Formats: sequence, structure tokens, C-alpha cells
Amino acid sequence: MKKILFVNHDKIQCGVYQYGHNFYGFLAADPNISVEYLRVDNLNAVVVAEKESEYDLVIFNYHPNTEPFISSLLTNGNRRMFRCPTAALLHIPTPGFNEVMGDDKLFQFALFGDESSSTCGMGDRVRHFGRILPYYVNSHPVPEIPTIGSYGCAHEDKGYADIIRLTQDSFNEAIVKINIFVNSFIGQSLQDASRNDDAYRAVATKPGIKVEITHNFYDSYGIVDFLGQNSINVFPYKKYENEDPCVGISSSPDLAIACGRPMAINKSNVFRHISQFNLPILVEDQSLRQIMEGGPDVVRPLREAWSQKNQRAAIYRALNLI
Repeated sequence: MKKILFVNHDKIQCGVYQYGHNFYGFLAADPNISVEYLRVDNLNAVVVAEKESEYDLVIFNYHPNTEPFISSLLTNGNRRMFRCPTAALLHIPTPGFNEVMGDDKLFQFALFGDESSSTCGMGDRVRHFGRILPYYVNSHPVPEIPTIGSYGCAHEDKGYADIIRLTQDSFNEAIVKINIFVNSFIGQSLQDASRNDDAYRAVATKPGIKVEITHNFYDSYGIVDFLGQNSINVFPYKKYENEDPCVGISSSPDLAIACGRPMAINKSNVFRHISQFNLPILVEDQSLRQIMEGGPDVVRPLREAWSQKNQRAAIYRALNLI
């Protein structure tokens, strides 16, 4: 039986943390693999743990902004520190990352959840897989009043005001439900997360458009259940001029796909892994009403391609477990 140590940073209220935790949970669900979980804020804790046990692999949930102790190591030595192979679960494909992968480097290979991407200059040690969708059965009735949902941290790139505008373009009566959680890793407070609430509500100029903004922090199941109560979930992220083709992948839609309701995105490159399917879900091409009326079938190809069976096979190949 393979024995794996999965290393995550210690700030739970963070999308990067939750993505890593979901990846760990996916591996841990298999009785044929032994996976241990370690939350840390320093590298020494990992070194001690690896010395005390015989692991076949150590996986770091790596983002340059959430594990600065690793980033510091990359620029100050970048040498192999562990007896067993070490892998990085990447969030942002950085061309220079290829320089820190090798038999004698800190990482022997990397994992990246984007089958649509080239290696973005990271080299052939990057192993691709798709998205990990949690198992969820939606028992909620479809709302009688169109209910448009979304969630994320308090960042202007998330396009919350655009969600309200898009809703007004399609409906005279609707409820917009947005959950903006406090991101503890970047030191946000409830005041930070709620600072634009009034401005977002003011975007709604039609009397029949109600805007409900909450600031709960849910675990992955809680978010899927929140999204599962909406008619459609929408992610119109900010698009930048000359957008980097190798920007990181957004994990927010993963949970919206899992809930089984229609979903809308825009042409931001953070959704390139979804855009490759050419689904009728782009807000630039169709109204929210049109996308919503397509029903759950609009995301069915994603649910099928990224089924747990398919992704388990893909990840096992990436980890050399099959």
C-alpha cells in the first residue's frame, strides 16, 4: 500500500486551502492508499514528519502566496530535502517552476488540475489531470423565483456587480444570492469582506431584483449545498487586457458544477479548462435566462468528463499508482 503525506498551509478560510483539502480527501477515500494530512506554517514541521515515517511520496499544496516558507526555500537553496519523491500540487503555472523540479531539486514533479493547458513552460515533469468534483445529490427544489447565486472572497475580480447587472438584463423579478467569505490568509476581517455590500445592492435598480449578501464561511459541502439551492450560479470574473494564457485556474466553478444546477461563466482565461468544452454557458454569448433555461444538461459534459471514476484514473496515472 502506498503511503502519502499531504501538506497544506494552516489557514482554513482560503480557497487554496480548500482545494488542497478536497484533493487530500479524494485520495483518502481510497482504502488502497494510506494518506496522512499535515497543516503547517513552516517547513521544519514537514522535515520532522518525513523523518519519522516511511512515505512513498510527499505532496505540497503549493501556491506562492500561501506557503511563503516554501517560496523562500526555492530561492535559497532549492535542493532535495526528503528521502522520498516530493510533488507540488500547483495552482498557478509559472514557467520558472521548471527550474525547481528535478531529481536533485525540492520537487521531483508537479500536478496541475488543467487538462486543457500546455505545460506553460514548466517542462515535462508537470502531470495534468482534470477537476475534482465532490459527490453531491441535490434534493432541493428549483426556486419558483429565479435565484442567481455566486460565492468567493472579497476581491473585485470576482465580478459581483456584474452578476447583478446580468440578472437585471434577463429578469424583472429575481433574487441574487452572493456569499462573500472572509479570507483569513490575506488577513481579511468581516469589515473587509462586507465593505462593498451597499455598493453592490445599489446596482439593483429594478424593484423586483432583491440582492442578498452573506459572509458565512462554508466547508466544501456547505458551499455545494448553498449553490444547489439556486436556479443558476454565475462567475463573471474580470478579464484583463493581454490576459496571461498561463494564469491560474479558478476552482470556484468546481463546486457549482457538482451541485447539478446550470452555471454561467465568462471568457476569462481562468476558465479555459471549461471553455474547451464549448458549452452554451458564456455570458458574452447568451443571457442568464437562456443559459438557465438549458437546465442541468448545460454542465452535464463537465460532470461526466470529471466524474470521480475518470479523475481517480487520471490522478493515479499522474502519481504512478497504476
